[in-house]
Formats: sequence, C-alpha cells, structure tokens
Amino acid sequence: MSLWILDTDHVSLFQQGHPLVRQRVNGVNPQEVAVTIVTVEEQLYGRLNQIRRANSREALISA
Repeated sequence: MSLWILDTDHVSLFQQGHPLVRQRVNGVNPQEVAVTIVTVEEQLYGRLNQIRRANSREALISA
C-alpha cells in the first residue's frame, strides 16, 4: 500500500475544485490519502485569518 501525502498547496487546490487535482485524489483509495499536521495548522490559520479580516456581516458569513 502506498500513501499519498498532500501538502497545503494541493489541499487548497482540491478545496478550490482544481480539476486535475480532484481527479487524481478522487482516483485514490481515501484510506491512502493523508495530510500532515503542518497542513492542518496552515489551513486552520488561513481560515482564522479570513474570519479576522472580515469587515462586514456578509464577509464574516462567507469566511
């Protein structure tokens, strides 16, 4: 069994719906795909930054 480890850039591309990245990840057994704790932390940091920068109710809701 080989394990696919996605870095932060690839997780972001997957979340944004990048067709090639989606195709490749969706073609792999989900139990063989992983992310590092660094990627989790960077994703959380980015999301919290979006919330912090929201300057209106609409921006906060979409964050």
